[in-house]
Amino acid sequence: MQPEGRRRKDIAELLGVSLPTVDRWKTRYAQRGPAGLEGNRPGGARKQVPARVRARVIALTRMTPPSGTSPCPGITSRGSGARRI
Repeated sequence: MQPEGRRRKDIAELLGVSLPTVDRWKTRYAQRGPAGLEGNRPGGARKQVPARVRARVIALTRMTPPSGTSPCPGITSRGSGARRI
């Protein structure tokens, strides 16, 4: 799997993947040919944050904090610069 005689490092940089990924692809290609490069993930899809939870987190970050609270606990903004309390 070295098109045009490219080194594995060059392949990794060109495709934006790691060297171990290139090595895995080469092994799969050697074992199964082009079918070995199809997009099957052996571990299945990665877990993602559900859309509802992601939307709630984003909404909370956009809210104004209640009066008298600091957006960063333990830090005050009195005077010219913030300082730890």
